Amino acid sequence: MAIISTLRDKGGKFLVFVVGFSIAAFVLGDILGPNSSLIGQNRNIVGSIKGEEIELVRFNAVYEELTYNFSLNNGRSPTQQEVSELRDQAWERLINDISYVEEFNKMIKVWKPEGYLSLGGIFGGQSIEGESHYIYTTYNTYEEMLSFGPKTPREQKAFEDFIKNTDPISEFKGTYSVVNVQTWN
Repeated sequence: MAIISTLRDKGGKFLVFVVGFSIAAFVLGDILGPNSSLIGQNRNIVGSIKGEEIELVRFNAVYEELTYNFSLNNGRSPTQQEVSELRDQAWERLINDISYVEEFNKMIKVWKPEGYLSLGGIFGGQSIEGESHYIYTTYNTYEEMLSFGPKTPREQKAFEDFIKNTDPISEFKGTYSVVNVQTWN
């Protein structure tokens, strides 16, 4: 009892100072911290892909789309494990989209085949792993289709760079389909 009385008499001012300083430090930490809205840095960045910052809103848009598609395909909401897998798939989709698009744009600056050329993606199905990217092109003639591919060393280098830079995020590649939609005489 004597110790409490001594602390109350002699340590009261010190205790008030310590508590006041702690509260002030806590409040200032929130005001001046990295996510402070007062100094304009409340951007909610969840990560960075190839130097591009990914905001929470963009990530959530991809995640919500995947969750919605999962619910439509399965007739139920995802379980906790599936939610975790959908979050991983959302992040992987962002990585793939950013990487493929960047590398594709580099390639077509150098190599411009005849006809229509585009980059696309297929996402969906029953499987959480059901996604793939593809390059779609059309040809003016059958001969053009048979001679598809880069012709000059510069075009070949651009194509090789595309393959090399997308290889770490590609699981399957190297196939193509040929479909004759219609023949005119």
